[in-house]
Amino acid sequence: MNYQAIFESISSFDFILLPDGIVKKTQSPLFPISDDFFSLRQISFYKTAQDGWITCPRGAECLIWNSPWGTKLAFPGLFKNKIGKKFFESILKSNINAINIITNESNEANTRARQHLHEIRGLNSVIYHAAYALAQNQDFSYRDRNEKVGNILHGSELSKLRLDLADFTYKNTPLPTKKPYIPYQAFESVYRIMQSFSYKDKNVRLNWRAGNSNTTQIMAINGFKLIPFLLLDNAIKYSPEGASVEIFVQESSKNITCGAKSLGPLIEDDEKTKIFELGYRGTHAQKSGQGGSGIGLYYLKQLVELHDGLIEFEQATSKTPAGTLNSHHPTTFRVTLPIPTQFQRA
Repeated sequence: MNYQAIFESISSFDFILLPDGIVKKTQSPLFPISDDFFSLRQISFYKTAQDGWITCPRGAECLIWNSPWGTKLAFPGLFKNKIGKKFFESILKSNINAINIITNESNEANTRARQHLHEIRGLNSVIYHAAYALAQNQDFSYRDRNEKVGNILHGSELSKLRLDLADFTYKNTPLPTKKPYIPYQAFESVYRIMQSFSYKDKNVRLNWRAGNSNTTQIMAINGFKLIPFLLLDNAIKYSPEGASVEIFVQESSKNITCGAKSLGPLIEDDEKTKIFELGYRGTHAQKSGQGGSGIGLYYLKQLVELHDGLIEFEQATSKTPAGTLNSHHPTTFRVTLPIPTQFQRA
C-alpha cells in the first residue's frame, strides 16, 4: 500500500518530502507559500532539523514530522501562535485517521473512502486558512472576523459529519444507543452549516421551511445529523447553477416528515428503486458531469431505516417550450420518521 501517495492525495498543505526530494502541493490563494521556503538553503535546514516545531531561517514556523509509514516530512511557513499550531495538528491528525480508514478496506471501499477524504481535504483547507487569517491579521472588521470564525466553526462541524459518515460507512465504530432527540434541531443546524459554505461556486440558494415540530422528540442515534446532511448534500450536488434547494420539516400527530426539494437530473422509471442501491448512479446523473460514487442515497436509506423510518422519492418531469425534456426536473426526497407514543402530543 502506497501510504505516501494516499497522504499526498488528501493533504491540505504544502510539504517537503525528506530526504528524497520536493513535493509541492497546490497553493491556496488565501495563503500562498513563497518559493523561498523551498530554496536549497531551506531544504538543507529541514533535512538536519529535529522532529517538532522549529523556526526556519526565514523566521517562520515549520513542523518536522516522521510519519507513521516512515517518511520524514517538513511543513513550512506555518502559524506562529499556539492556537494555530493546534489547528494544524488536529487537521494533520484527521488526515492520518482518514488514511487508516483507507488502508483497512478493499479496493472498492478505497474508491468510496477517497471521495469522502477529497471533500474533507477541502474543508480542512477552509478551516486552516480562516484560522491563519485570524492569527496573522489583527485589523479585521468585526463583521470580517465573525465571518472567519463562522467558517472555522461550520467547517469543523461539516468535517465531523463527513468523518461520521466514513465511520458509519466502514463500520469502524459500533452504532450508539438511541436516545431522545429533536429532529428539527438537527435539520436547522445542518441547514445553517451548509448555508455557510453554500456551494458558492454553483451559487445554489438554500431555503428553510419549518412547521410546528421544533420540540418534538424521537429516539435517535448520535449520527442522526447525517440524515439532513445527506439529503441536502445530494440535492445541492445535482442542482444546476443558480438553483434553489428547499429543506423542510413538518409534523403530524404520529410522524415527522422532512426532506429536500430541488431540481435534479431525470431518473428513469426503472431506476427509482435502484438509486438506493450501493454504488448505483442514474443514467442522467452520470451524464450530468457531476462526480459521485453512488453511496449517499444508499447510506441515507440505511440511516432512515435505523430510525424505523421511510424514505420516498418523487419527480415531476418538465419540458422546454419546444416539447423536449429539460435537463433538470422538480425532485423531492421525503423522509417520514415515527414519533414514539411517549412523545406524541395529546
